[in-house]
Amino acid sequence: MTLDELQSQSQSPAPSPSPSSSSDDFAALLDAELLGDRQLSAELLKNGDLVLPEQDDGDNSSDLEEGTSENGSVEEDADSVVESEDHADDNHLDVESDMLAPEGLSSDDNRKRRRGAEAELPAGLELPSAPGEMVNSNKCPPHPGFIWDVCIRCGKRKSTAPSNDPVIDRVGLRYIHEGLEVSELEAARVRNAELRRVTGKQKLLLVVDLDHTMLNSARFSEVPAEERIYLSTTYLRPNSTNCSAATVGQQHGRVSSLHQLTKLGMWTKLRPFAHKFLEEASKLYEMYVYTMGEKIYAQAMAELLDPTGQLFGGRIISQTDSTKRHTKDLDVVLGAESAVVILDDTEAVWPNHRSNLILMERYHFFTSSCHQFRVRAPSLAQMHRDECEIDGTLATTLKTLQAIHHEFFNGHKGKSMKRRPPLELPDVRDVIRSIRGKLLSGCHIVFSRIFPTGLQNPEFHPFWQLAVELGARCSTVCDHTTTHVVALDRGTDKARWAKQHGISLVHPRWVEAASYLWKRPREKDFPVTDDASALISTTFSKNISVEPISIEANYAEVELANAMDADKKKIVSTIEKRSQDFGPIPPDSAVEGS
Repeated sequence: MTLDELQSQSQSPAPSPSPSSSSDDFAALLDAELLGDRQLSAELLKNGDLVLPEQDDGDNSSDLEEGTSENGSVEEDADSVVESEDHADDNHLDVESDMLAPEGLSSDDNRKRRRGAEAELPAGLELPSAPGEMVNSNKCPPHPGFIWDVCIRCGKRKSTAPSNDPVIDRVGLRYIHEGLEVSELEAARVRNAELRRVTGKQKLLLVVDLDHTMLNSARFSEVPAEERIYLSTTYLRPNSTNCSAATVGQQHGRVSSLHQLTKLGMWTKLRPFAHKFLEEASKLYEMYVYTMGEKIYAQAMAELLDPTGQLFGGRIISQTDSTKRHTKDLDVVLGAESAVVILDDTEAVWPNHRSNLILMERYHFFTSSCHQFRVRAPSLAQMHRDECEIDGTLATTLKTLQAIHHEFFNGHKGKSMKRRPPLELPDVRDVIRSIRGKLLSGCHIVFSRIFPTGLQNPEFHPFWQLAVELGARCSTVCDHTTTHVVALDRGTDKARWAKQHGISLVHPRWVEAASYLWKRPREKDFPVTDDASALISTTFSKNISVEPISIEANYAEVELANAMDADKKKIVSTIEKRSQDFGPIPPDSAVEGS
């Protein structure tokens, strides 16, 4: 069974299948588990399509004509896997691989593709050189992987593995199956298969961060009373006693964006356009969630973004699943790096994969978020504003992802992706670099007092390098080719020269905006002014006013919030008085959330 067939039946992760005494196609079983198809893998175990010969005579050539033998893993629960250790000698598996040449490709093309995959292997590791070639398919070491420190092939414990095991480094895949880790060789095999499967469907891989990228969360204790009232009256409360909060929220397009999560003790605000963004992106990309948050939080947020589970398909990576404590890495993502695009608001957490990254502007909806990152600007909630769905950050990012996808699959003129030899598969990192390098193409920028005084090599300054990365030509001297002067002060010599010669004089945030918006911003939106705080803003993206739905309810609750600083008698008195004027005010527990 091919990976395409497995993927077409894939489901979100479920408990692992019960053990079976039947022998199975090991690679197909592993791929079924890795693709989240527990039902299919259980059927493989039940049917026992490839039954192991009673004796292993070492001659498996007839069984391997259709594929390559590879290391893999059998999914078992913790109890059964410990029990199998006592019967390890009776449970050797006959192994086949699905590494066949894709339809329409010759074996030579397949070998070229394999060489491309080997380029991403760690030093010292190699994939089989040809289909049908064995890689210690029935013997350990090397151990293909472990579940709860028990080898998934031979049943021996990890602690008893010989020191001469050629594959020591392993990749933890706990988000796929509790306790699962596989060898780098096996992970490379699956990544190679995933590259073929995904690109064969005209898709790439997209790794999505949660906090400040797709949403913003705040603990109940971090939301001041005034902000809480704004949230309740703007997003959750009805403006009439004759209709429900959900109905009003839907009319205003707000009910699905703000969530009061009682069990987690927090508010979560989805970034505008989040659901539509994921829906459209899923047509071009296979998506993962990757967050440094805890698993329970990651799963709760993923459920808000993808209620049906069809978009992420259980591919939710949390902090405990990451192989690094404070950084993220693609080693836990089962996809070739050359086909992965990353969306994240923090560049520093991706030290090894910055060329895959689309850096997102942080979403600061709650006041606590601005405090966390020491942003001097007010939060969107404080300003009673939010990003525009049509022209906001996610809408802009979707256009960027669509452009990257189009360039990847259609960049080679006159040669469609399906007919392109595997060796000519483009690298998405080159595509990102190419598109990004055209954003400020044609701009000759001169900086005025942007860098520290006495800096000997300004071309090494991060801001200079950012402008060059965006396609601009930079210098320290004004001449007839200068198109922009970037300054903080209108009184510098270069700033005055720009004004005299009709050259654009812009604030440094103009360059930053180009980086986040993936387009050349309008110069008039970034003037150099005497007021240093004039351009301090929470977001570069277009934002709109979002006012409370019910003015009366808002007024009543503001009065109540002020009264909460007084003694209990005063609070009771205020509630009774306002109830007479505007009707009873429901308690916190009555505020409808989801």
